[in-house]
Amino acid sequence: METAVDAVENTLYQKAKGGDTVSMIFYLKAHRPMYRDRVNIDVRQVQAELEERVSLLRQRLPPDRRAEFTIKDILLPRS
Repeated sequence: METAVDAVENTLYQKAKGGDTVSMIFYLKAHRPMYRDRVNIDVRQVQAELEERVSLLRQRLPPDRRAEFTIKDILLPRS
């Protein structure tokens, strides 16, 4: 397996050196962390959205059922 990965990496490197833009991008992402895709999650924003969904869900339920829901009801609302 290691030999196969080395062969693929070598081929990718050769293509990148030859001017293949897609190969250049893949090679840079693999070897330079600054080129890797990043995902930023604002935890406070997610928490605020969840709290808003809980509030809306509670408003839709009859008063005697407001405590009878799970996180699945919040994350995967029924249509």
